[in-house]
Amino acid sequence: MERLCACGCRTPVMGVTRRYVQGHQLKGKAPWNKGKAWSADARAKMSAARMGKPPANKGCNPERTARRECACGCGQEVVGWCYRRNAPKQFVSGHNSRLPGACRPPLMRGADHPNFRNGLTVHRRDGRLLVAQADGRRIPHSNVVAEALLLRRRLRENEVVHHKDGNPANDATANLVVLTRAEHVRLHDPRGWAGNGA
Repeated sequence: MERLCACGCRTPVMGVTRRYVQGHQLKGKAPWNKGKAWSADARAKMSAARMGKPPANKGCNPERTARRECACGCGQEVVGWCYRRNAPKQFVSGHNSRLPGACRPPLMRGADHPNFRNGLTVHRRDGRLLVAQADGRRIPHSNVVAEALLLRRRLRENEVVHHKDGNPANDATANLVVLTRAEHVRLHDPRGWAGNGA
């Protein structure tokens, strides 16, 4: 049995518990705020009664509206209440960053950070150790070891550092060997680049 909208428009209603088509529940009814306006005389009396008083939505606690000096020392006045701490505001907006020791812990970077591991990070996928460079790039730790201890020069574009035991986290010099990219591909995939046995 098809159910029709309860407003009387005869439109079928979709859904088991619905009585109206969306938006039809207020058809023909006056909005709640219409027809209840105050007269001009009543509005004048209410505004005269509130004259000189703080707005009703700000509360009447004098501590919440008291003026105090900004805690950063700039001399500007602060008015307001921090509802999260339930205490008076201490700073003008944005001034809390002027006192890093008092407001927030100092920014810890590099060797000052508790998670610092001499610039080493671990690659999530294969466990390879990476070294952070000054420009923000991260290069494999095995490349740094091979350049410093094995080659005593920079790696060329066509050279790759291979781990003999297959463990990318083991960067001991005895475990590293420098190969060309072609040799490295042949070592890991005997079929070569194309996969056709060449």
